[in-house]
Amino acid sequence: MIEYPNVPGPELRRIMAGLGHDYRFYLCTMTYPDYCEDVVARMIEFGKPLGQANFNYLRETYPDHSVHYFWFNRWADVTAFQRKFEGNMGPDFDNVVAEHSYRTMPTA
Repeated sequence: MIEYPNVPGPELRRIMAGLGHDYRFYLCTMTYPDYCEDVVARMIEFGKPLGQANFNYLRETYPDHSVHYFWFNRWADVTAFQRKFEGNMGPDFDNVVAEHSYRTMPTA
């Protein structure tokens, strides 16, 4: 699990590329200071039992917000994560599933 405040762009892109190589899917969300931190902590706890081979987490911290990336290797884990936290994923806690390699599910 990685947290990066103020990482230079090239370094952050290198880290993201490494995670993108090791994991097939990620969910991305944004929070504001002292808002939803308890939910993010529960999301991380959800992923820990999956093990590092199937789950990782990266947080970019900025003065006025944080961006959270939850990385997965199995689609079933992504859907279970979304079901568990669907009540916390709304307009203020937006969520996006990203497929970033040819290894992911085919698109229509």
